Amino acid sequence: MPYPAWAVRLLSPERSEERTAGRKRPMSRSRVACILAISAVAIGAAWWYRERALAEQARIRALLSNPRVRAMQAAVQEYQDRVAARPDDLAARWRLADLYQELRLLDLAAEQLAEIVRRAPDDSDARLALGNTYLALARLPEAEAEFRRLTERSPRSAPGWAGLATALYHQGRFFEATQAAWKAVKLDRREPNYRYILATASLEFARQFPDPLVRPQSLRVAQIQLMNLLGVWPDKGDLYYRLGLTMMASRDGKSAVRYLRRARELMPERVDIWRQLVRAHMRLGERDAALAAAEEGLRHHPRDAALNDLLGQLVQTRPEPDANERALRAFRTAVEQEPDNPVFHQRLGMALLRANRLEEARRSFETSVRLNPNRPFPHQQLAAIYTRLGEPERASAAARMAMQMSANDEQIRRLEALLKRFPDDPELNLALGDGYRHVGNRGAARDQYLMVLRLDPRNSRARQALAELEREPAPRPAARP
Repeated sequence: MPYPAWAVRLLSPERSEERTAGRKRPMSRSRVACILAISAVAIGAAWWYRERALAEQARIRALLSNPRVRAMQAAVQEYQDRVAARPDDLAARWRLADLYQELRLLDLAAEQLAEIVRRAPDDSDARLALGNTYLALARLPEAEAEFRRLTERSPRSAPGWAGLATALYHQGRFFEATQAAWKAVKLDRREPNYRYILATASLEFARQFPDPLVRPQSLRVAQIQLMNLLGVWPDKGDLYYRLGLTMMASRDGKSAVRYLRRARELMPERVDIWRQLVRAHMRLGERDAALAAAEEGLRHHPRDAALNDLLGQLVQTRPEPDANERALRAFRTAVEQEPDNPVFHQRLGMALLRANRLEEARRSFETSVRLNPNRPFPHQQLAAIYTRLGEPERASAAARMAMQMSANDEQIRRLEALLKRFPDDPELNLALGDGYRHVGNRGAARDQYLMVLRLDPRNSRARQALAELEREPAPRPAARP
């Protein structure tokens, strides 16, 4: 199988030698700036506010069963009237935004803050509060835009950089999030929230790659920051959870199990902790412990797709006479709960194949391929199934696809191995970005191109690839196995 264009130039023998917080002004505006961020469109003339008043009041009336809310109604009405009468009264707008925030009417708080920013574009507190409110509303591109404007006007605003890092992180742009978080940490090394953002962004930057050890320095940053944060938050379960993920990515299974068990003790309701603990035991070959954890997790979360999938993997090789049927039920539940996950369809297909239910297995593998055509294993299984069903042409086509996808995977593994030896080679980073893009891993591709531009700011090919990537329609997010 010939190498695709993105791999040829680097696989020749001669190249075989890589929540923020805002805390300023101890008044109502500081509460909007700080509380909204840690827990997680300019509006015009006076006539507009009179037009909106009835709708706002209707929403507030729905909350009036709460005595505290009833007590706030008069204050809300007072400040609505003030803003309607004097649109330039920014103090009244701040107070109204604060009241809306207390009522959890965050979209209305955002409208007031946007108007403050429009009328006072140099008010960094207002822009920070607006960005944080957009974060709380999950309006991430708008949050990013406000934090970028804030850091352009106030480049020494640590809360601004931390807010930008958070907005980028939640958009899956981990390399950029890491860069912004570093700026926040360097501006204020005492704020633990900034170090937490840096740790999580660094961890997810590494974990998005098929082999996270391609970015060992990012895993090291995550580990150091999380370990240091345990001195600040010794009972914060999420720190132990993320340390567990870091150790799994670093292939230290025993440490991963230890941290994940502690996370489970502190946060037994978190289903993601149960999933990762099962996986950590499986990586160590501790299948009995993994099975016990999966079964206990399912008692808490019986319909969780990933836990059912893990249970199916664990029971299908056991000697019990009902093992195959039990595995099949678990895989079916996983597919029912997450029908867009190609890996779950693949595993259901294998269980059906073991039960000699060829037509059902065929449908499962075909669904897996439709959801993600870049995995070789479903193509391989379809080639065998089509052969058994007497469809030689389809079998040949599936076999060709399996060979192509296998070649792509092998080429990426070779590039990743080279990158571990030469992490600062722009051409190598560029080729690996092309490889990830070729197999649909857009996040890793994008961050590779950004890495190239950090190493070689004038690299026109990386800029062109980034621009093309932005124009491409976003595919369905890839599922983690």
